[in-house]
Amino acid sequence: MRPTKPIEIELGVPFITKKCASGILRTIVEILMYQRNQIPFVYGTLRTIITKLELLDENSELDDAATARVPKMHATKQRTQAKEAFYNAEILFDTIDKILMEHSTVREVMILFGRTIYTAKEAIVINLPPINARLPGYNHQREMNKNLHQIAKTLSLSDEHTDNMLVQDTTNMFVLIKPLVIPQQIGKSNSIYPLDEFQLPSKCVRFVINMKTSEAKTEGSVGMCEKFLIFEEGHETPSVIDNRPESTIETEDMTCWHQLGVVVKGFKPAFRKGCQLWE
Repeated sequence: MRPTKPIEIELGVPFITKKCASGILRTIVEILMYQRNQIPFVYGTLRTIITKLELLDENSELDDAATARVPKMHATKQRTQAKEAFYNAEILFDTIDKILMEHSTVREVMILFGRTIYTAKEAIVINLPPINARLPGYNHQREMNKNLHQIAKTLSLSDEHTDNMLVQDTTNMFVLIKPLVIPQQIGKSNSIYPLDEFQLPSKCVRFVINMKTSEAKTEGSVGMCEKFLIFEEGHETPSVIDNRPESTIETEDMTCWHQLGVVVKGFKPAFRKGCQLWE
């Protein structure tokens, strides 16, 4: 396993919410898919193209003779592969959202590129700060957007990250997570399952992305969502919402990696004469 210099990203906030953690992972995965040539366009452009292809398929009325032509058959196959890559990526993002919404103890996420997880060429480990599960994400949308922009900029301009890439052709992408506490529901879920004693291949290049939050405000200072008084009906004494991350119960040892059941296969268009792939 070949390690590289960790990439440090300052988030500029004292904590992150579950929605922010989900947005961070989605942004990183989208960038990695494009950088590793798993998709021909940035993810937002791919989404727009797939949407147009769906409308084109719904409104097209082609006769059997036109459909049977070799260029048309090739274009249809290519479009199907592009849609499959996009749909699987959307399922992956949806799975990550659900896991973070239900289990806020996820602190490590690993993205693998290779034919299998045991023959992976590259591994990107993302270390998340503690997630504050008590606060809703919609109150911090502006800060989250700034952070996502900073993450995208840092990964795109990082020489350490781009100069050591081994993945140049389409392959499979896997996502693994490591929660601090193993919820009972995870082991019974079809979308995620544990990998006992998993180790990366010796030739795999390992990147590390550390997400760092800023120091908490000094005691006595009041910021948004730090102290919010709520008067319950029938009670005169107000309760205070605490924005500190939920305490986690440590297990005897660090939990093992858990693999998400969604595998995203990369797509690279192969253009041929007379084949109108995107039109």
